[in-house]
Amino acid sequence: MDALCTRIKDARIAAGLSQKQLAERLGYKSTSAIARIENGDNNFPMSKVDAFADALGVHPSYLWNGNRENYHTDAETAELVRQLHDTPELRVVMNSTKKLTPEAVKEVQKFIDYQLAKEEGKK
Repeated sequence: MDALCTRIKDARIAAGLSQKQLAERLGYKSTSAIARIENGDNNFPMSKVDAFADALGVHPSYLWNGNRENYHTDAETAELVRQLHDTPELRVVMNSTKKLTPEAVKEVQKFIDYQLAKEEGKK
C-alpha cells in the first residue's frame, strides 16, 4: 500500500498536477483526501486505482506494481518520452526550458519554428 501511495504522488508530480487539480479530476471536494492517500494515512479503495491512473495519464500497472513498460497511456506522450530518453540534445533543451517563464518558452518556440522554416528552405 505504501508503494502504491508513493507512486500516486510521484505520478501526480510528474504530470505537473497539484493535489487540488488531481482532486478536481477525480471529483473529490477537497485536497485533504489526496494528501491522506499520498501519505498512506487513508484507507485507499483499490477500486479507485484505475480512476487515479486515468486522471494521472499513466497505465494502471504502474500504480499497482511500478511497471514502467507502459507508463504513459497516451501513445503520442509515450513516443515523446522515448525520444527525450534516447536523444541527449532533446533532454538538454527540455531541462533548460523548465527554468523559463511561459512567455520565454513561447519565444523559444518562435525561434525553433524560424529555424525549421529556414532548414525547409534549404531542401
